[in-house]
Amino acid sequence: MHLLDLDSEEEIRQAKSIYDKYLHRPRHMVDITYFDSLQNWNCTFRDPDNWGVRQTPAKPRVLHYFPRYKAIHSDAQFDDFCWAKLLLNHHHRSYDELLTVDDIRFDTYTEAFNWCQNSHLDYDDDRDGRGGRRSP
Repeated sequence: MHLLDLDSEEEIRQAKSIYDKYLHRPRHMVDITYFDSLQNWNCTFRDPDNWGVRQTPAKPRVLHYFPRYKAIHSDAQFDDFCWAKLLLNHHHRSYDELLTVDDIRFDTYTEAFNWCQNSHLDYDDDRDGRGGRRSP
């Protein structure tokens, strides 16, 4: 996805979306999740390779995203919920990588998300309101 940006000469030009910038982030940022990049990192529209950590006293950004999917297994949108969780919390360089976790390719986002919850000991995510597992 690309956005339109107004440059200093007031000409309209095409610019990368924030998600595109995340996908093409510098190599040294390989382990940064999309959530972490949105909350704690700055990247300029004019120089997408120039990333920097937000400086003190800046606090992490509060993210509001829509639509908000229900974390209920029986809900028709549960697979969308799982997609959103994977998109935000798993580092990736292409959209297709969201179905591959720990080198295992899954058919659905629900399967991939369930694998993550059951196999990652450091799963500590209560943003979905279900009380994530805590690190030992």
